[in-house]
Amino acid sequence: MTFKKKGVMMLATGANIGHLPVAPGTFGTLWGLPFILMMLWVPESYKIIYCAGLILAAVWIADQAAALMDEKDPSCVIIDEVAGFTIAMTTVPITFTTLLTGFLVFRIFDIVKPFPVNWFDSNLKGGAGIVLDDIVAGIYSALVLGILNSFNLF
Repeated sequence: MTFKKKGVMMLATGANIGHLPVAPGTFGTLWGLPFILMMLWVPESYKIIYCAGLILAAVWIADQAAALMDEKDPSCVIIDEVAGFTIAMTTVPITFTTLLTGFLVFRIFDIVKPFPVNWFDSNLKGGAGIVLDDIVAGIYSALVLGILNSFNLF
């Protein structure tokens, strides 16, 4: 395997976290913590650019990894959970409580896949199909967290 292919697979699988035999998506979501913590240093007006860049990178990385593995949506690819969880945390201050709540809410939306999360999961191919369902789950999670935050529950 070439250096580029190894790099893609390391990024796609979260340094092989995605290869864990149990709950790779859950552990992959935890792999998003460094990306979320990096948002602490991103000015508020640039968070959309940060998230857009993360989404675009995740789509490209997931697409490359799926092609390398010749699979539609390999379960070991967890870059989609990283991007989705990061999106989930954009509407609240980042604290232990919001991270824990955001993690739980995001995992629920990612597992249950309410419409249109399930549509993206079923109908898009390649990197977009792998990542965009998690982005929509992240948007739903961000809305829930934003509502909780508006009631001063954090």
